[in-house]
Amino acid sequence: MDVMCWEGGAPNLEALRTVIDMLHARRVTPHIVLAPDACRTSLGEEVDLRAFRRLLDRDVNIDICPSEKSVAAWVIELAGDLVAPIVSNDPYHAWPNARDFPRL
Repeated sequence: MDVMCWEGGAPNLEALRTVIDMLHARRVTPHIVLAPDACRTSLGEEVDLRAFRRLLDRDVNIDICPSEKSVAAWVIELAGDLVAPIVSNDPYHAWPNARDFPRL
């Protein structure tokens, strides 16, 4: 499930900020992956990536998943490219290669 939805099931920037702060405390620079429509649907209005970054108010890298790819597949691909752990409560049952990555 999307980190922004961990608290109460609805998109919530505070939940994402909490996870980012936890990662920063571990000296990890987060790399956030958003679905193509995440800025709009998460905040209930049309917001571009720059505005989303300002609202988030955290030092992070942000990628928007290409519309032709599954977000889960893109997260796994980026984790491999960046040699990075995945922060998610998604079990990735449909993605057996996700088991190769550390989870936080």
